[in-house]
Amino acid sequence: AEECEHVTGAAQMASDEALRGYTDALLEDTAYATYEQLRAARMPASSSGSGGDGGQLVEHPDAAAIPSFLAQALGTIFQFRDMPKPDKPLSDPLDYELLRSYLRSGKRIASTYIGSISFDARGQNVGRPPTLLQVSGGHAQPVLSQSAVSGAQLA
Repeated sequence: AEECEHVTGAAQMASDEALRGYTDALLEDTAYATYEQLRAARMPASSSGSGGDGGQLVEHPDAAAIPSFLAQALGTIFQFRDMPKPDKPLSDPLDYELLRSYLRSGKRIASTYIGSISFDARGQNVGRPPTLLQVSGGHAQPVLSQSAVSGAQLA
């Protein structure tokens, strides 16, 4: 058996997982529940190979998750609180502090195209376990789930 050269733990995702692995809580009841569905609707293939939305939609699910997790977090903190300026929801320092505290709470903030979002005390997203991939011979091997390597000896 070939020994791996090194293993990296991070939030990389295989394309199948990125496109179809998760649904966004804000869009789960729409035709855009998965990132693949959103891309297909907003970025039809063109003859040039670039997206057909004129650059209006980001091409990666991790970037698409940012406005969603912020909207979901704001929805939570304003669930039982008036939002006096909907166009500037964080103009009040108290509202800004409530959002900051909620993001640092360790609670699940959102469900997005990249999975659950929650932050630890260092500000790292710990909402989903990192994907592991093996690099061998200078090439990334298929993505391994954390359960597939639990208990294995990794060099």
